Amino acid sequence: MGGHTDWRGERLTPAAAKTVGDFLGSHTTMTLATSGEDGPWAAALFYAHDSDLNLYFISAKDTRHAADIERNPRVAVAVNAQHKDWSDIRGLQIGGVAEIVPPDQRAGAVETYLAKFPDFRPLFSAPRDEQESRIARAFAASPFYRVRPNRIRLIDNRKSFGHRDEYTLT
Repeated sequence: MGGHTDWRGERLTPAAAKTVGDFLGSHTTMTLATSGEDGPWAAALFYAHDSDLNLYFISAKDTRHAADIERNPRVAVAVNAQHKDWSDIRGLQIGGVAEIVPPDQRAGAVETYLAKFPDFRPLFSAPRDEQESRIARAFAASPFYRVRPNRIRLIDNRKSFGHRDEYTLT
């Protein structure tokens, strides 16, 4: 994402990919940072990930972050849990490129997403009320997005204050 002099990323190993994948699997919400005509923006979104550590989310095309991605697909993502003690902080910082999932790959993205959020599945097969029907229609009409990471930083203050493992994926 831009030549930061403090980046010491190593090539992502299978063991590191498993650690990152396990972390992604244990959380549900990411903060997506974009940049557009009105400057930087951040949005909290549910996500799912695949075995290549690509992140998938759904969003209406008229959101600010969707408009930003259309103009500038370079994004940053943060995934972390809430902690009360700084020594427990653990999280991911990800740099990558976002894109709309092509129509021929949408079914796979939907399955990846619904595998993580199985409670959403009944909304589409048997909505119980008008609210659920509206959600299902919005879901069907909205594009899925994919963030392809090219850099990942795993922060783990449990190891030491400011400890980070940095990886490149390209």
